[in-house]
Amino acid sequence: LLEKWDRTCAYCGKTDIPLEIEHIVPKSKGGSNRVSNLTLACRACNRKKGNKSLEHFLSRKPRLLKRIQKQSKLPLKDAGAVNTTRWDLFRTLKKTGLPVETGSGGLTKFNRTTRG
Repeated sequence: LLEKWDRTCAYCGKTDIPLEIEHIVPKSKGGSNRVSNLTLACRACNRKKGNKSLEHFLSRKPRLLKRIQKQSKLPLKDAGAVNTTRWDLFRTLKKTGLPVETGSGGLTKFNRTTRG
């Protein structure tokens, strides 16, 4: 998501700030966790949008609405290639007998948050 949305809040365009995962179609209105339904937003924009539809939230910004709708449909081809390479590398390193471990983005975020 960081790469797909250029590490930028989809709604206000701010960068170099903490970003949150935001559901384009809110889960409370049938939205899913599919990548095509996720974007990044700063805390202020995420709270402001709440569970409003994207069309309602951006009703006064039709160009931005159209851009977000288009960008949300873009595939993550590069992410698939990186993921495949990562697991091949992991399996190869495990065969060496050296201690190897993996982590997740969620664990990384937890560690960064709790350790400041």
